Amino acid sequence: MRSFSPDGKAIVQNVTSKGGNALLYRPIDGSPAHLMLGPLPDALNFFAWSPSGSKLGVLQLRKSSDVVLITDLAGKQPH
Repeated sequence: MRSFSPDGKAIVQNVTSKGGNALLYRPIDGSPAHLMLGPLPDALNFFAWSPSGSKLGVLQLRKSSDVVLITDLAGKQPH
């Protein structure tokens, strides 16, 4: 995903950097780009600017799962 910055002077896009996910601020005047956020281990699924342009909201979805094996404490096999 990519978006113009609120002032219209840069393009902000999600990128992979140093093994994580980040937001890159790339000025359209050709000056050097820099990371605004990250790198983070989880995916950056969506980002948006507040109406005033003073804040940036970022959505990250995290999946986790646990597996638990339950056995009969007496060691009996089910019939």
